[in-house]
Amino acid sequence: MAEQAPARDNQRVLGTLFLVWSVIQLAVTGWLVRSGWIGELRYPVIFWGATAVLVLAYVLVGLELRAGEPKVRSLAILLSVFALFSFPLGTAMGAWGLYVLLRRARQPQA
Repeated sequence: MAEQAPARDNQRVLGTLFLVWSVIQLAVTGWLVRSGWIGELRYPVIFWGATAVLVLAYVLVGLELRAGEPKVRSLAILLSVFALFSFPLGTAMGAWGLYVLLRRARQPQA
């Protein structure tokens, strides 16, 4: 039982990072809108749709990870892979997220 506590703590921290990451995504998107870069997109609807879906997914999965819900593990792995492409902060968060979610629990030695 003691071996599972650090894993739960790491998943709670990852959930918090997902929530912070969604706020960062919204802030960067707001900055892009204010700078006028969004107006140059050929299909801005695709950008807005993808941003909304990802931000909502990060928020929902982050909340579920903080609550200790194991059912969102596969979606958290997928979001960690997506984060890898957002250098440098997303890459660090995605790599750590994959480490936390994919490592095997240590078996107690007899």
